[in-house]
Amino acid sequence: MLVDLKSWLLSRALIEDVPIEKFNEILKDHLDEGWEKIYVYGGFDAWIDYGRANQKKGRVILRFEWGNWTEGKVIGPKPMIDQITLRHGLKVSKRRERFGSGGGVNVSED
Repeated sequence: MLVDLKSWLLSRALIEDVPIEKFNEILKDHLDEGWEKIYVYGGFDAWIDYGRANQKKGRVILRFEWGNWTEGKVIGPKPMIDQITLRHGLKVSKRRERFGSGGGVNVSED
């Protein structure tokens, strides 16, 4: 089971610092292409200080996060992240996501 989790974590990729216009374009394009919203952050500061939306298509889930200091971030399976970077002229981050002790997703240097 730990081997499966490690493989899953290593197969994930991250795009960081996505400008808000490009971030919104990617979100919209995915919805137009049949991706389903499965989660949208609804806190009092939603899309003011922080925003998050998860989209799903088939068995693939993408996590979109935005912060007013950090711009946009997209996390998902490496093959899908690679497609997004090619289509939208972005780069995969050299950092990768990892799960922190609090159960949240953190980012670490490779």
